[in-house]
Amino acid sequence: TDDCGDNSDEAASVCTNFNCDTLRRFQCANHRCVARYQICDGVDNCGDGSDENNMTLCATRQKSCDSYTQYQCANKKCIDRAQICDYADDCGDSSDELGCHHTSTCSVMNKGGCEHHCMNLTDGGYICACYPGFIIDAQNKKHCLDIDECATGTHKCSQICQNLNGSYACSCRDGFRL
Repeated sequence: TDDCGDNSDEAASVCTNFNCDTLRRFQCANHRCVARYQICDGVDNCGDGSDENNMTLCATRQKSCDSYTQYQCANKKCIDRAQICDYADDCGDSSDELGCHHTSTCSVMNKGGCEHHCMNLTDGGYICACYPGFIIDAQNKKHCLDIDECATGTHKCSQICQNLNGSYACSCRDGFRL
């Protein structure tokens, strides 16, 4: 942005040699500075994705659900445990309903046959749940399928997204860097 009106603040040497006040600001890969509270907020404030693609910073900001009172949906939404297997899509992605088994409970020994893990429900029965990056197979109800974050648009890559088993990786086109 030409803040001065004469392009004097746009010279390559000014932009590449400038450092942000890192106590309160984050320096993007393109040398732009954004407020620290804007890191990992789901919005590309840098314009190059570097405030969203920093997996080290963003992993520490991911809030988890209260394991005693809540259930974490495949889309990371937290819902009350009473909403699991209630025949309503409370998650918005059906992950609170897909793995439901209403007639028996799961044991620690065999996880109820669930591929990843199972959770007994307070009113009886259990639900098979998957690790982050996976969702229950609607047909099998015990098998976990990889979520393709690149295809579903749930990734935070600004350029190239590569799906991985249970996750994804970001990369850049030629001439750019993470």
